[in-house]
Amino acid sequence: MFSYLFTFRSLTAAQSAGSILHRAAVACQVQRAPAQASAQGCGYAVRVPGTEGRRAASVLRMWQRPFGKSYRLSDGGRLEETAL
Repeated sequence: MFSYLFTFRSLTAAQSAGSILHRAAVACQVQRAPAQASAQGCGYAVRVPGTEGRRAASVLRMWQRPFGKSYRLSDGGRLEETAL
């Protein structure tokens, strides 16, 4: 199983996105972004299950909560940038 990470520049932005996703019934977790994902200055991320990635991206766009980048995170910890 894998998950998706959406990066944000601040903790406040990530928490706001997490709240919106919770209200839309999308399981998520706010966390520090892995070092690989924070090279652009994005220090926080919202993690969602792989089955909810596209839906989460759609909800965030609909509520105008822009994220930095999206990544696919494998169980082994491999992180690859993806477009959702």
